[in-house]
Parts: sequence; C-alpha cells; structure tokens
Amino acid sequence: MTDITRQIIDYAENDDAVQFRQSLYSAIHDKVTAHLDAAKQAVAQNYFNNEQEEEQQEVTTTQDTPVENAETNQN
Repeated sequence: MTDITRQIIDYAENDDAVQFRQSLYSAIHDKVTAHLDAAKQAVAQNYFNNEQEEEQQEVTTTQDTPVENAETNQN
C-alpha cells in the first residue's frame, strides 16, 4: 500500500472529509497527469518518426534519375 493510499484511508477513518477529498483528488490528478504525459510522449515520438520517414522518402525521390543525368550531360 502506498503512502498516499494509507493517508487517504486514515483521513476516512478519522472522518476528516476535507483532507480525505483533497488527498483523493490529488492522487487521482497525479495518476491522470502521468497517463496523459505518457500519451503525449507516445504521440510526439510517432510524429517525429513519421516526419523522419517522410524526409528520407523525399531524399530518395529527389535524387537524380538516369534520365535527369542524361539531360545534364547533353547540355
């Protein structure tokens, strides 16, 4: 059992509703925030990976083709 869980239980046993509510909301907020941060990180990682793949595709498609080389050599 974590310290915050023990603290919430103690507040409930002592009928300290205000502290119970604040501790409970704080614990929920921390867990939700941690989950959202992890989701944001995953989205950002996917975004940057996709962006790098697109850049690599652009590089390979913009390289000189044999036809372009032949035109350059004729001039």
